[in-house]
Amino acid sequence: MLNSRTERKAMYTTANYFTEIGWFFREQPILDFGIDAFVEIGKNGRPSGNFIALQIKGGKSNFHKSKKGLTFYFDEIHKQYWLEVGKTFPVFIIIQDPSNDNLYWGRITKEKIKKTPKNWKIILPFSNELINTSKTEIENISTSHKTSSSYVSDYSYLTKKSRVTKTLFYVKNNSKFGLQIILNLEGKPITINLNYKPKKNDWDNDKKELKWNHPYYYTISDLKKYILTFNNESKNIEEEINKVEVRIKTGGISKLAEFLFDWNNKSNGVPKYSYFVEAFEHFLELEGKDKKSYELQTVGETIYFRTDEEEYIMNTYEGKIEELKYFIEKKAYSEIYTMTDEYIWSEIYLDAGIEKAHFIPLMHNLWEEYWDNLYKRIREQVGKTNHLDESKERSWRQFQIFSESYNDVGDIIKYAYALDDMEIYPLAVVSMMNIFDADVCYLEYCEYEFEMGDWESIRVDDQDDNKPIFYIKINEI
Repeated sequence: MLNSRTERKAMYTTANYFTEIGWFFREQPILDFGIDAFVEIGKNGRPSGNFIALQIKGGKSNFHKSKKGLTFYFDEIHKQYWLEVGKTFPVFIIIQDPSNDNLYWGRITKEKIKKTPKNWKIILPFSNELINTSKTEIENISTSHKTSSSYVSDYSYLTKKSRVTKTLFYVKNNSKFGLQIILNLEGKPITINLNYKPKKNDWDNDKKELKWNHPYYYTISDLKKYILTFNNESKNIEEEINKVEVRIKTGGISKLAEFLFDWNNKSNGVPKYSYFVEAFEHFLELEGKDKKSYELQTVGETIYFRTDEEEYIMNTYEGKIEELKYFIEKKAYSEIYTMTDEYIWSEIYLDAGIEKAHFIPLMHNLWEEYWDNLYKRIREQVGKTNHLDESKERSWRQFQIFSESYNDVGDIIKYAYALDDMEIYPLAVVSMMNIFDADVCYLEYCEYEFEMGDWESIRVDDQDDNKPIFYIKINEI
């Protein structure tokens, strides 16, 4: 499941950077709190036992850009958490600027964090671009970092994890054969030729990867997911690789992209890749444009189409519902805050409303669960949780204000967003969705999103009700 194209792009680009310099990058679970990845410093191809912790952000909504650099804003809970983790490992924020794809880094320390009227901020100067020369500076910070010995043992699982032999997967741009996937299965090298030679401008020679907006950037990521999934399921991975090679030989890398998109969406009702293509060509025909002059890029449940003039994003009810279900069922509070629309949730609430006696007890249980899980996670990772107490007290006061004002506020979703958009608001959304019929709400959300927004609907054959309906709009990059 992809958070968003810009967020996952930042993760992939960061991972590739550290892998290319010979360090060991390990992404944390996608819903982990405050730390997206740990990196172990490599020495001559071997793990060194020195770690750094990373918070990785992508997309222009995550920072403010000024003449000096990028300013990243965060709340009190994250500040306290990062400072506690910083007693054991150096903590770095890495941000990818989508306007130029550059990565910028900064170390999170008490001295560099600045107070704002509501929260906190840290500035990443443009001179802190993550490039080859950054390696030495980051390594020096890591090796000179003095840890608090009472916490080091809590992270011993990282050292053990780094010794586990896993599938090594990396991309090579061979001057003769083009793109190749190099696998190392328990010491046995396997090469997959993708039969595709990218143009010189499409290949990032420093990062050793396709540029993020290249049509097949995510195809390679999906291929890695596909292979590792079968490897983890103890299936005959060589047999699966042979199937991949047959698809490439018969249809090239575009056929591989089609297969992986359909494989990713085989159980969620999202229409097949070929239907997306058919719908887009129908759209171009209606617009009086050349049906053959475009490129496409698959990302999760959606497909991006690029012509010479515009980039379009195409989605479906099924794709949007799959995304929303993931956020609600996994209680992905940060994703609800960053990737859904509070105005749509408020319209869904106002359609029926919920009595306080029904809403508040459920939300209180979710609030307790949220904090119990947060304390448990921090205790396991850091070993100390007293730094959370003040933030929990503040959150409890906000919840009490929300509860006391409930009957006096018509739109409690908008009220929750105004009161505390990062915590009380997503808790209120999940509470609402646990009371209402979730499936009905997902459909309502799609109706507001697609029917009342900037999207244009496409159905190739209006006379055939079996044909899926697609929604398309210009993608504002």
